[in-house]
Amino acid sequence: METKKVGNTANSGSDIPLVLYFHGNAGNLGDRIYHIKRLFKESRCHIFVLSYRGYGHSGGRASGRGLAIDAKAALEFIQRNASELLYCHEASATSPSTETSGVQVPVIVYGHSIGGAVGIHLASTDKSGAIIGLIVENTFTSLGDIVKFWYPRYTPYPFLTRFIRWPWHSEHQMASVTCPILFMSGEKDEMIPAFMMHRLCAAATSANDKVFVSIPNGLHNDTWSRPGYWAGMGGFIKDIMVDTGKKYAHERSKC
Repeated sequence: METKKVGNTANSGSDIPLVLYFHGNAGNLGDRIYHIKRLFKESRCHIFVLSYRGYGHSGGRASGRGLAIDAKAALEFIQRNASELLYCHEASATSPSTETSGVQVPVIVYGHSIGGAVGIHLASTDKSGAIIGLIVENTFTSLGDIVKFWYPRYTPYPFLTRFIRWPWHSEHQMASVTCPILFMSGEKDEMIPAFMMHRLCAAATSANDKVFVSIPNGLHNDTWSRPGYWAGMGGFIKDIMVDTGKKYAHERSKC
């Protein structure tokens, strides 16, 4: 895995959460830079941004299975290289090492659109205990559901959904996520209907806490720029930073 360090002015130390950032389908990381910068400003967390295989300058060919593998590899990379990633100096003999100290980097997974599906899959299958929070924004219940929503029954597309190799059954997998979850939903999303976010929230039956934030005028890609977004995002992350995932005082809303 090739990485580039673009800056580190966050609070140092492994007690500060790291946000593992999964972007949406269209475009590349350059299209998300303003959101990433604002996320850093609001949270002061470390942020690890992943460019999937086949996206941007990453080699390989994009596939559902490949994205899932990349996500798992990123989480493992973070845990193996904590001292280089989280501290404001280069690794040295005095830098803590997760391999020798057993310290685990607390990770908050963020995913937008298909990135949310990637995040849900990772959080539902990871056994390391490193993931202390999941943030899902404008994400679908499954690829098959999206196809059926957009294409009428008399077209061949709904029938062909049974042949999707990696269908991203996010609604089903959500029941296996146990960490606190934040759902950020643009209620005027023109690509993924908002009711799918409500279904994902309802399916999160094992989460020890969940918060649903509705952004009334939020579209698929601009929800983050609408009023109320950063208050919800910042409050959730701040609760995690204060309580390290043990207790959340954030006001809940119904799915």
